[in-house]
Amino acid sequence: MASNVKEEDFTSGSRSVAYASKSSQAESKGMKNARSILWKHLHGTAVKTVVLESASYDYLTSQFDVTAQDHHKQLLHCPLQYEGSNYLWSTVVHSNIQDKSSIPENSTILNSVLGQNISIEGRSVMSHCNLVGQTNLHIGSQSIVSGLISEDLEPQQPPCAITLPNDIVLQGFHIKIPTLQGESKHQHIMTVFGKYDHLLDIFTQTEGPTYKGSSSYCNTPWVVFMNRTGISQEDLWDSTVPDDKKCSMNAKLFPLFHVSEYVGIREILWLAGDENINIDSNVLDRWRSSWRLSFEEILNFIDLQAEFQHRRKLFFEIAKIDIVNTLEGKNGADINKGLCNVYASAVAEGLHFEVLETLDQVAMETSSAGVAARTLANIADVLGCMARNNGGLRSGPAANKSWGRAFHLLENGSIREGVSAMSEERAKWLERPDLLVRAARHYEGAAQILIRHAVMSARQFISTTKSELPPIGRWVMAECPARIDLSGGWSDTPPITYEHGGAVTNVSVLYDGKKPIGAKARRIERPEIVLHLEGRELVLTELSHLEDYCQPYAPGALLKACILCAELVDFPSDVSLREQLLQRYNGGIELHSWSQLPHGSGLGGSSILAGAVMGVLWNISGQAYDNKSLIHAVLHLEQMLTTGGGWQDQVGALVGGVKIGVSKGELPLYVDIVPLDVTVETVQAFSDRLILVYTGKTRLARNLLQNVIRNWYGRNPDILATQDALVENAHDCAKAFEQGDLEKVGECMNKYWEQKKKMAPGCEPSVVARMMASLREHTYGMTLAGAGGGGFMYVLMKNPGGIGLVKEILSQIEGTENATVQLCRYRGNDIDNSA
Repeated sequence: MASNVKEEDFTSGSRSVAYASKSSQAESKGMKNARSILWKHLHGTAVKTVVLESASYDYLTSQFDVTAQDHHKQLLHCPLQYEGSNYLWSTVVHSNIQDKSSIPENSTILNSVLGQNISIEGRSVMSHCNLVGQTNLHIGSQSIVSGLISEDLEPQQPPCAITLPNDIVLQGFHIKIPTLQGESKHQHIMTVFGKYDHLLDIFTQTEGPTYKGSSSYCNTPWVVFMNRTGISQEDLWDSTVPDDKKCSMNAKLFPLFHVSEYVGIREILWLAGDENINIDSNVLDRWRSSWRLSFEEILNFIDLQAEFQHRRKLFFEIAKIDIVNTLEGKNGADINKGLCNVYASAVAEGLHFEVLETLDQVAMETSSAGVAARTLANIADVLGCMARNNGGLRSGPAANKSWGRAFHLLENGSIREGVSAMSEERAKWLERPDLLVRAARHYEGAAQILIRHAVMSARQFISTTKSELPPIGRWVMAECPARIDLSGGWSDTPPITYEHGGAVTNVSVLYDGKKPIGAKARRIERPEIVLHLEGRELVLTELSHLEDYCQPYAPGALLKACILCAELVDFPSDVSLREQLLQRYNGGIELHSWSQLPHGSGLGGSSILAGAVMGVLWNISGQAYDNKSLIHAVLHLEQMLTTGGGWQDQVGALVGGVKIGVSKGELPLYVDIVPLDVTVETVQAFSDRLILVYTGKTRLARNLLQNVIRNWYGRNPDILATQDALVENAHDCAKAFEQGDLEKVGECMNKYWEQKKKMAPGCEPSVVARMMASLREHTYGMTLAGAGGGGFMYVLMKNPGGIGLVKEILSQIEGTENATVQLCRYRGNDIDNSA
């Protein structure tokens, strides 16, 4: 801007004024200061003009013919609300209303707190009001109330019901009186006038309707107003005001002080003509003997800093109430409302510590681990905002020993104490952006702890019954298929699955013509636990050997977690491992596990393996179970292992065939499995067309998961919409299977892949995009397995027997040297158990 002018020339430039008019010295000085600010902030910024082809102009009346009716119309009938989906129109914006039944839908409320005792009639507007006291206030229809605070109403003695007449404008202003000293110069004053009053109309004593042209006050001709109140011209204007200058703007109407009595709302309502309030006989004398101001004087005395501070403070008071209601789901709040914009505003205004205290309070007082987890994640968002996009990446380690005490408390279920310890430690990490980001990582780590606790609520759906122990030496074996997810994945992921609800349609399949995952166990005479995995043998002879079960990369961690989840032994315990094994099994246990799936395949290997291991351990320890218990046990086990994860993997493989798994958006987390009624012909046609392609790329689901959870907790609108679409698509896919419509199934797979890319941007390697583009015309649908990013891709061909065609097409694509192609056979049975 102003690229062809020097700073001095710009700042001293003259103001455009009407012909033959001149700016005063004060105006010129103010203009120069304003131009200096513009130069400082905008000089060097490139500006261009753009034609708004579909724009329209909404005209306001001129300043000499303005009434409150124009403002009222804009707030009730803003033309933007009719512009379709481009705008979200709401009549209640950033407000807390304790009794929503008292607010008509056709009224507008902005940035206000309204207590139980406030009621409004239709088509009224309230803005920037904070009314939570004991006084009953009823606002008439078609009225405007702005800037009113509880202190304006409370000084009445005794309190009484207040009714504002229809079509009245009641306003409160923060003013600064320059002739007063100290804090007394800061005052709050109320004004009142009628919606149809023309405040600049010259005073006349003509009696008649205001629409006939007579000047008015509070929607009645001046003569009627004066007859009602006893007020005279001399009360309103002194002798220095000529008759042709007398108007509502310069009439001294509004009392500010009285030497011995309180003046305020009663006098204002008396001016407005409220017939319901008890007006004492001294009101006129009290009004006359008070120090009164006119609109003109009030506007000159407006304390803009105090006005903005009042609105800013009220905004964040409402924001804090909104934060609590949103996180706790109280008072009809939308739990899917995002709060990141509020946090960014709080940081910009320097009010982030108040927000952090509010979030601490929510996390400490809630009885829900799920709510506490979301709240800690929100604290991480505030800390991220405080870093102002500096300090490095949010995703990263959260293992600093300084946070260990707080993490330990949270792990043990002491949420209140743990959150308090987090807050104490946080205070030491606020000085630099890098420290803020590291603190945010630890809050996300703490949230993961509580997510695990929330998911562990699924344990109540695990039940086993006693059965006979198998003989020593007899092997018990379980073999499982892999699973492919056809639609709905990510909706099964905590916390999404228990906050939003999930649905996943998937199929159990063979890999390389066989079940790729399995486990076997047997009782042995030696009182020890022997683990065989990936060619290694681990012998556990002490309870301490089980301590690292929650460290996913520790040797045998998954198997150790299975042992504890299946409750083969008590841990921790004063009874040694040897003694427990002898007491319960008269010996020890030998356990083998295997998986022939490549690492990072996306076919659900680790969860399915956990299901197989849990199954054989329950059998070997004399516990009978059903599939529902096994599925929820795996969900619980993965939280013990600290790997997290959803429920679709075990549902897909431990329950055979085509099915849809469903969870509600609530805790405790329960997964319902619905096998689909699919004909033999549909199963055969599907199996003949399904091809499994290993992309040669190992996926990195953990990094994807961190970002997805962060976006979910931030209630990113795109993520919310995608979650709705994922669940809907899962049900559509299930319906298509039951109807035998494989083309529709393929459409659901394609849609699912697009949804996965929205959930986790970057999950599509470039080589995969080229592979899909080349195969597109020959397929009904394609998607990468699991979270994407690599691993396996499954392809539903239009015609059976297309494996040769797929191999030929992929062989011509650069970067597919490590890719493999095989038929993917449908598997209809549940987990195979044998002894």
